[in-house]
Amino acid sequence: MPRVRPRNVVLAATAAAALAVVPAGAMAATAKKPALTGATSGVSLFIEPDSMQAPVVSFINSAKKTLDFGIYQLNDPVILAALVQARQRGVKVRVMATWQTFPANSSTDPTNKCLYNENTPILQQLAAQGIKTGWSPYTFTYYHEKAMVADGHTKKGRALIMDFNSQPSYYGVPDPKYPLEGGARGFGVITTNAQDVAEIQAAYDADFPPARQVKSLSSPRLIWSPNGPGFVPRPGGLGKIMQQIDGAKKTLDVYALLLDYAPIQLKLMQAAQRGVTVRVLFNTTGPAAFTLGALQQMSSAGIQFAHDPKSTSGKSLFVHTKTIISDAGRKGALAYVGSMNVGDQVSVNAERELGILLANTGIVNTISTTYASDWSTATPLQVVNGQVVNPFPTPKARTTTC
Repeated sequence: MPRVRPRNVVLAATAAAALAVVPAGAMAATAKKPALTGATSGVSLFIEPDSMQAPVVSFINSAKKTLDFGIYQLNDPVILAALVQARQRGVKVRVMATWQTFPANSSTDPTNKCLYNENTPILQQLAAQGIKTGWSPYTFTYYHEKAMVADGHTKKGRALIMDFNSQPSYYGVPDPKYPLEGGARGFGVITTNAQDVAEIQAAYDADFPPARQVKSLSSPRLIWSPNGPGFVPRPGGLGKIMQQIDGAKKTLDVYALLLDYAPIQLKLMQAAQRGVTVRVLFNTTGPAAFTLGALQQMSSAGIQFAHDPKSTSGKSLFVHTKTIISDAGRKGALAYVGSMNVGDQVSVNAERELGILLANTGIVNTISTTYASDWSTATPLQVVNGQVVNPFPTPKARTTTC
């Protein structure tokens, strides 16, 4: 029988790498252990792909004076039509998209297929309809935020915080590119909290060209990126996520599109070591959430894994959300919902991201129930004689020269 490395050895092996890359500010925030504040009132939730485009369209339709939209990928015809209709009824609409898409695509030349930013024709189409458009600041590696603000400069302003893109496949619309997929798991949160709406609006105003520095990102409920060196102000979003993980007493349920950032891996392993039940849902298609070696380490440390949950139609449900739920059903329960991939170094440190901490009991319970359902349909990680059976399919040969 193969020998398994002792858990304390696993943690020790990961700790040095983790401490080498974690921003000092995030470690300080964790060490001080400030009380976390989650939104309890003035918030509502919807779930994707179950809800499809309806809640997003409804939010757009609610705008009376202004609508500001920041997004990473945008080509859903239903959303685009709603934006145009808002402009036609007199709403001042602005749309900002990431200046480059992964992997570092920054060309606006459609003949350069390997580097083409597919948001280019979309922004051109919207501009032709009288919508003000712009590219995100070049200081961010990617503009990965997915948010809208309606009437943000008024007393009745509200903001929509999402973790999904505005593309048909995310809403469960059949896509020939993904024939076996039934959509992407995602969450949307609408907040009417005046402080939070004002801060989201101020950040959007600062990011929209001509870009300038936002004065403050200090709401205790909001989770901002970038948190890396050189960015001002330092919003502490990573520190809050670490605080949530450190504060978990009984359970941690994690949706992981990406989980290759050593500091977060270490935090989750430490939670499992102190007796917290830690569960992680991930995909075996798309970008690899982690290496097989890291998966082995985390599994040996006591973290439970399952992959590729199913939709209500029985098709694969792509885990695109980055949500973390701590101590659901107990005092102090929290849920993080937002665009930041908390397990990805670039997302945490160099991209514009926005999320929110939720403490509303009903909302946290709804997210937890959704996670439990997804977990029940997912495939458990196989471990034989203490060794993880590789869940990832054999990589296919590259078909392009990019």
